[in-house]
Amino acid sequence: GPSHVLILGNRELNRLASIQRKYKEIQETHTNGEDIIEGDLNFYYPSLQEPRAAPDRRSTISFEYLFSDFVYAKLQKTKLNNKDVETRDVSIVFNSAGTDKDSLEFLYYSLRDNELLDADEVWIYSYIEAGEEEDEQYERAVEKLEGSILPPDTPFQFHQLPQVDYKSYADDLRED
Repeated sequence: GPSHVLILGNRELNRLASIQRKYKEIQETHTNGEDIIEGDLNFYYPSLQEPRAAPDRRSTISFEYLFSDFVYAKLQKTKLNNKDVETRDVSIVFNSAGTDKDSLEFLYYSLRDNELLDADEVWIYSYIEAGEEEDEQYERAVEKLEGSILPPDTPFQFHQLPQVDYKSYADDLRED
């Protein structure tokens, strides 16, 4: 059969290293701990079939998904809050499609269409090229989005995905 060759440039490698590091950080913070009874974090693969089949959830990213502008994940955690037990569902998206208003609006509609808005919270981590101008553009776009189409009953958290240099990331992996 045919062989598929994937070619990743420096930007893609840095983006993937950033996603992996943040995913690992979320996993360590929100699935383990004294107050956490149960925690589950997986990448979320929306169904592409009609009628919609159940989405697939996995702990790894497939090769095809590596090139996607939106990488989805789902976090479910049950924690002890004083004497009460609280379960939270969080939809997470790693965004590298852009940080202007149109890109974030498209991201919102992709969350809606892929049934990721049924969570208690939505966390969005956007991959932003370093620079003050990009930071300001992102903040303005988030403000416009919050003022127009985001549902008021679902809390959204917007974060910048910390940039990781793949070379130093790979060196850290060798040490582990």
